[in-house]
Amino acid sequence: MYPSPAISVGQNWAIIRASVTLSGTNPPQGLPWAYLQVVQNSNNAVLATGVSDTNGEALLAVIGLTVQPNTSGSGPVTTSVTPATVTAFFDPTTLSELAGWIPDPDDISLNLTNPAFKTTSQPVQLSSGEEFPLNFQITV
Repeated sequence: MYPSPAISVGQNWAIIRASVTLSGTNPPQGLPWAYLQVVQNSNNAVLATGVSDTNGEALLAVIGLTVQPNTSGSGPVTTSVTPATVTAFFDPTTLSELAGWIPDPDDISLNLTNPAFKTTSQPVQLSSGEEFPLNFQITV
């Protein structure tokens, strides 16, 4: 997903640009409708969720990260780092769906423990105003 003038990024946001592809394909083959979840490591709070498009691309906005003004009046604002884990979940049955089919993200989120789902995770150190490109490769 490319940056767009449709909406600006908030000062206390971190942006994750994720690409979910089929492992071992060259050029990379995007996996449609992969579910992505960002979980804070310290307390397992879900910070953001999203679903990739038909090309396996997704954009997640992690909103509400800490931004503190510099009280000395000089220098930049300060941000804290939030350790988190981004997990991509993929249901292989989506590959056999008819063209034009779109899943219900709520149905996916209620079924994340399904043993048929393929998953992979990556750690990330989130901070306000940062952008994180992540590539996930899943074997189906």
